[in-house]
Amino acid sequence: MLKQWASELEDEIEIHRSDEINDEANTNMIAFGISDEMMDSLSEKELREFIQQCSRVYSHKTNGIPTIFYCWYDQQASQIRVSCVSTKHDKLPFTCKLELTDLNNLITNFKVGINGLSTDKEALLVWQKSI
Repeated sequence: MLKQWASELEDEIEIHRSDEINDEANTNMIAFGISDEMMDSLSEKELREFIQQCSRVYSHKTNGIPTIFYCWYDQQASQIRVSCVSTKHDKLPFTCKLELTDLNNLITNFKVGINGLSTDKEALLVWQKSI
């Protein structure tokens, strides 16, 4: 399934630019619905490679414009979400508190269904990468 999603992403995503960060982020966002059973069947390595492939697809589509790719887990919707915004915004488009984390930690938390908001830190776990 992950290979199919990466292929579909390559075919479908077109990077949108806007002076309004939320417009840019929402237009560039892709959500991958993932059931508990599917999450249980995937290894952390498979998930990590999938997210890295998504970042490569986005990077290819930016046409050299400095961009931040980012990924998080929407716990309520059971979705892995990816998006990007241009670096001119100098921030990510979230109104909640963020905890920037490395990809390994993000994936470990995906596997147990944690996005960070329900923890004592009450901060959304987000992995970002300059592309």
